[in-house]
Amino acid sequence: MKSVVVTESAIDAGIVGHALRGAIAYDQSPDILVAGGWSAAESMARSILLIRQAPTALVVDADDTDPARTAERQHFMESSLGAYSGTTAYKVIQFVPSILSSLFRQPRYVEGVALTQRQRFRARYEPTQVLMEILKHSPRSISEIEKRLQPRWDRIRSEPEFVELIAFLDLERKQAAAIEERLAQLNAQRRQKLLSLKEWASEVARLADLSNETASPDHYVSETLVGALQTSAGPTGTGRDLQELAGKVIEQLRARILASQ
Repeated sequence: MKSVVVTESAIDAGIVGHALRGAIAYDQSPDILVAGGWSAAESMARSILLIRQAPTALVVDADDTDPARTAERQHFMESSLGAYSGTTAYKVIQFVPSILSSLFRQPRYVEGVALTQRQRFRARYEPTQVLMEILKHSPRSISEIEKRLQPRWDRIRSEPEFVELIAFLDLERKQAAAIEERLAQLNAQRRQKLLSLKEWASEVARLADLSNETASPDHYVSETLVGALQTSAGPTGTGRDLQELAGKVIEQLRARILASQ
């Protein structure tokens, strides 16, 4: 399933998108969504985890530089998302003090404008104000920022927050690919009658990897798979039948777990 990155604003989403470009293959890039503020972003991330059940990164401004306050906010957001995530992976990433400030952390990050020493210092803590001085108005879009500042995204993505985000997205991609590959192998073995229906169902149940979330998940998933396959797809089932059925049952099990919490 495609990963999701939730941001606070269109400019934040644009910065994240440009930073990820070149680090994540285009066909594997996440959906980058705009919520419209910190509270809305946190709420949207919760909803995605609960309903869409897609790996989700919440990427927000810390709006602060105090370590104690940013740590407290980090704990709050992680606890909030964790209560709705079930078995779905999530990540909370705060930029201190803001995503926009990442453009100014090093002198070599922007090539389109020569900042004074004072502006360079202020830009790390008051990036919006400094950008307003450069543009002569409030920043309106990422394309405007890119045209005026000429950011070096290949350098900016080396900042710790982007490194953490890329690592999260890459891990989720690799795990999803491994599960998909294993499921394809099981489907092929079932079609070739190398696995009995119950053996196939038991292996698919293990792919759900939910043993820590509910009692006897393997038994529940196995029995559900066997019954549904015999009813809807016949005793052997096609590869597509098996693939779709496995996905549906795993999603049903996740919903069942969430409902019981």
